[in-house]
Amino acid sequence: MNVQEKCHAVFQTISQDGKYIYFCSTIETSNYQIYRSDIDGSNITGLTFSDVNDLYPDASPDGKWIVFQRGDDNASSEIYRMNVDGSNLIRLTENSGFDGEPRFSPDSYKIVFCAWDDSSYPEIFTMEVNGENRTQITKDPGATHHHHPVYSADGKYIYFAYGVNADNRIVRVTADGSTWNDVTLPNDFGYDESYFNVIHDGGKLVVQTTEYHGYNKGTDIVTINSDGTGWTALTSSEGNEYFYAPSYNPHGGDNSIYFSYLKDLNNQFEIKRMDMDGTNIETLISSSKVSNNNLMSINLHLYPNPANSNTKLISDVSLNIDDIIVYDITGQVIKIPFSWNKDYINMDVSFIPQGIYFVKYKSKSILKSHSFSGFCLFLFLTIFLK
Repeated sequence: MNVQEKCHAVFQTISQDGKYIYFCSTIETSNYQIYRSDIDGSNITGLTFSDVNDLYPDASPDGKWIVFQRGDDNASSEIYRMNVDGSNLIRLTENSGFDGEPRFSPDSYKIVFCAWDDSSYPEIFTMEVNGENRTQITKDPGATHHHHPVYSADGKYIYFAYGVNADNRIVRVTADGSTWNDVTLPNDFGYDESYFNVIHDGGKLVVQTTEYHGYNKGTDIVTINSDGTGWTALTSSEGNEYFYAPSYNPHGGDNSIYFSYLKDLNNQFEIKRMDMDGTNIETLISSSKVSNNNLMSINLHLYPNPANSNTKLISDVSLNIDDIIVYDITGQVIKIPFSWNKDYINMDVSFIPQGIYFVKYKSKSILKSHSFSGFCLFLFLTIFLK
């Protein structure tokens, strides 16, 4: 049973139409995977399945794609793109250095990201949405980190965090890298503005900062003008609270800030929202979506397995299916036709090439009660040569 009793939910981003939240979570595995929910946190659906962390999802403004970082912040991390339903997974970068923290341009034609190529520290790069025309935007000879880039609303500028050691400030650079300006002032150690997003309809940024408490004592969320003036605090953390990684709903009628929240370092991240003035905070995706006490015992198996045309998912209890997802060994989602009755689920795998696959079965009926999308079980499936 791959359902975690406690889990993290973090690094949320909002679809352009304001209908969905895309985020990272350990709901089903010990690694972070990418999930989608409705804007109110309901109907959670897994989009990726890998043996490493999938991080920093971003939804394209045209509603077609999700881009994300696969791997931790080290040389093995690469950038991937997929359809918004998790299908058509494509690797966009492939080298011996770090590539990560991708964000789309406003027209969805480009991706800005940070990478270590010839430098020992991350710099800012852009590429087209197919991974071509990789272009280095910043090249700083010093021991500084350039990371968490985001385009301005008009695409003319790139904002990014610039710092050495827990002292990040926000810098704005023209999209070609020719002109730099500090948005926030240089910081001392422990005073930091790192994660932020553009508020598209107001010429503002929504920013995570340690300005009020210093290093490792919690973070707050503020809004600032795009030139760094007009600081307005939306939260006031207490007792090592972390108001973290804020994002803005680009759908004009919502007027909400979404953010990740950590009560203290002994707890798990949750996803919350608040009004633009910091009021009416509510939890959307909690850290305890499922308790193991709410799970019923169930035996499932695939027959025949190996298979070459059809296979049945057979259970010792009556099945009421919510979803079946098949992944190949790279984590690519494969859509399959299926039908079911109370005794088994029949899956058509006749078109799938020979190989090893993972089958994920979800059903609310296997749970006595909980608010997540359902029980989840992974099974191995081998496809014979046709």
